[in-house]
Amino acid sequence: MADSVRGMGLGTILLGHLAAAAASAGITTFTAQVMPDNHRMLTVFRESGFTVSVRSSSGVMEVTLPTLGNGRLGRWQGPLAGPWRT
Repeated sequence: MADSVRGMGLGTILLGHLAAAAASAGITTFTAQVMPDNHRMLTVFRESGFTVSVRSSSGVMEVTLPTLGNGRLGRWQGPLAGPWRT
């Protein structure tokens, strides 16, 4: 993300789009490797509303979350659905 748009929720929106696309393709779980000092990305995952599992593995944080659920992003039914629709 460009510095000028950081903190505006775009990472959360992109995660929602990606989760919806993945779920419609039959992908049920995301696993991401995040550098421990990337606090913003870890926050995006933690505040997604999904049940998130985070563990340290080989100097990186391994984050696992479902693509569907009852969390904030779990309401998405497609790439344009959800609270960020304009």
